[in-house]
Amino acid sequence: MTKNPPYNTGKVLIGCMYTPPPPTPTPEELWVQSALIGGKVNREEILTAVFSTALIGVIVILMNVYTP
Repeated sequence: MTKNPPYNTGKVLIGCMYTPPPPTPTPEELWVQSALIGGKVNREEILTAVFSTALIGVIVILMNVYTP
């Protein structure tokens, strides 16, 4: 994102200190941040993440075994 240059009136620079607000975090970003900081993480979310990772691993292994 590019920052627009300030508007110069000759005496005052209007908008020279403006910074746009940061984007709002997604639920996934909040989950990762709370896991890294050490906050409480829902047990169901942990099980879902572990199950998804294991399923992806099994699919990758099966693709390597059954492809010529």
